[in-house]
Amino acid sequence: MRIFYEAWESAFNRQPMADEFNRVDFLSIGFRPAYKNNL
Repeated sequence: MRIFYEAWESAFNRQPMADEFNRVDFLSIGFRPAYKNNL
C-alpha cells in the first residue's frame, strides 16, 4: 500500500491545489474507495 500511496501522492502533488482541506477530502473520498476496489 505504501508504494501505491506514494505514487498517488506524487501524481496528486502535481495538481495546482493549495487548499489542504480539499486535499484531505479528495483522499478520503477518492483514494480509499479506489484502493478497496483494487484489492
